[in-house]
Amino acid sequence: MQEIQDLKSADEDSEKIMWLTEDEFEDLFYIIRKKPVKSRGVNPEEKYRRDRVIIYLLTYAGLRVDELSNLKLTDIDLVLKRIRIVGKGMKVRTVPISNTLMAEI
Repeated sequence: MQEIQDLKSADEDSEKIMWLTEDEFEDLFYIIRKKPVKSRGVNPEEKYRRDRVIIYLLTYAGLRVDELSNLKLTDIDLVLKRIRIVGKGMKVRTVPISNTLMAEI
């Protein structure tokens, strides 16, 4: 037991996690709908729906930005409600799709 090291704990000052409240989450969607970034040839409503799903994937599936950018349609299994994710170091993991995320997808 003496050779077992203590678990590394987060430094409260340097690793504060900030969560969005439900109101802030809805405000985010309101802003991206009302003030869309202009894209040539892209329907603003389609862009809004795409951006909304991106935010839900990041939030409800816990994807990292890099994992999301490498996600393929074939990685999403709507029948079994799961997403295959290739993460850091090419490690593959599977995350379940919640009912909330499923409704958005």
